[in-house]
Amino acid sequence: MAEYRLYIDESGDHTYRNLEKLDSRYLGLTGALIHQVYYNPTIPDGSEELKKKFFTYDPDRPPILVRRQLISKKGAFAVLREVPVNEGWESALLSFSGG
Repeated sequence: MAEYRLYIDESGDHTYRNLEKLDSRYLGLTGALIHQVYYNPTIPDGSEELKKKFFTYDPDRPPILVRRQLISKKGAFAVLREVPVNEGWESALLSFSGG
């Protein structure tokens, strides 16, 4: 069994088109390395609980945290247009430790 889980995600555009748009002007690469012993079941269970707390949750089609959808506050994330809900979400997300 692997000792760690590594998640890598990119954001932006590496082709330097649409330089006037800040959300695509730069290419960002972010990674998270999590020790397997801590990851299971802490991260999956904790993230699902966080989604259940803030969004309409269907276990057969749970909301998937996609940056662009979160920022635009569309679909399952439309509830974030309400300032108190958005503030609660941001606070909970920033303090998320999975447990």
